[in-house]
Amino acid sequence: MLRLDGANTVGVEGGGNLLPGRSLGVQVLVGYDRFDLGGRDDPYAMRLDYTSMQPPDYVPRQFTVQQSIAWPDTTGTVQQWTLAINGVARWTRGRRWAGTLSAGLAYFNVRGTARSLGYSEAFLGGHSVLFLDNYKMSFDLAPAGSVGFDAGGSVDLLLAGRLSLTADARYFTGADLAPAVIVRDIVNPDEVLRASASDQIQRNLHPPAPSLSLARMRVMIGVKVRM
Repeated sequence: MLRLDGANTVGVEGGGNLLPGRSLGVQVLVGYDRFDLGGRDDPYAMRLDYTSMQPPDYVPRQFTVQQSIAWPDTTGTVQQWTLAINGVARWTRGRRWAGTLSAGLAYFNVRGTARSLGYSEAFLGGHSVLFLDNYKMSFDLAPAGSVGFDAGGSVDLLLAGRLSLTADARYFTGADLAPAVIVRDIVNPDEVLRASASDQIQRNLHPPAPSLSLARMRVMIGVKVRM
């Protein structure tokens, strides 16, 4: 089993509020996050049943090969772009304190890259001797998008003029994504006898799509300029 576990990360976000009535309006947010992937993988286990005709009598016989190989831990990254369009309400307290509450629709676009995916190929050599190649493969998570929901609020402290220090907490969620897994490169080319092309491995392997959860909590500290 290949595990893909995300970790907390630092991202970048920008946006703006349009408040025609000074208290109610529309908010647009654009964010970029880059998540590290990791995970402790189970051993790579495989079993092969095959028929071989070996000397000296060349009679067909059934053979079984089983392996359980320690597998390197998963490493990789996921990149996520988020676009949110929200309704927003603004409040004020005195001359220096203000804030917002907002919620609305969010669009998520995710892509990534990771290693190591396991794949095995077997072939018979002279005298029907079995040769077995175990590949470690890097792979891409193809771009995938989904529409979801976000909600949150901010607190602003006026510093000077139109410049404020802001702290914002926001929750994002949406339907889980299932990006296609695209085999990219052989990580261990020196350990295989007869390397196959990546596109051929893709066709043979048919890697299942993982399920990526979009639910996350984001906390941001930054500056805000009131126009």
